Amino acid sequence: MHEDVLDVLAQRAKCWTARIVDMADEPKGLAEGFEESSGDPRVVLAMNAVLSLLFGWTVVWGLDRLEVLTASRGTIAAATLVVFFLTYLLVLR
Repeated sequence: MHEDVLDVLAQRAKCWTARIVDMADEPKGLAEGFEESSGDPRVVLAMNAVLSLLFGWTVVWGLDRLEVLTASRGTIAAATLVVFFLTYLLVLR
């Protein structure tokens, strides 16, 4: 009984090891991943917008705490737009 369980575990370990080796043989970049993806690009843009908003709000909040600038909807929107377009240009294009 125990030998059967050990055999199954050994076979699964070999399978997982083979998958990891196959994945390591051909590293792909982010752009290649986007090109091969069949997903909806609007999801990526929506995630970029949400994460840019969070990062922009964090930066503005930190600068407000340091009394470098005043936090307002306008400054948060400007920081969000800057981060969004920089991310879009540098990563997605």
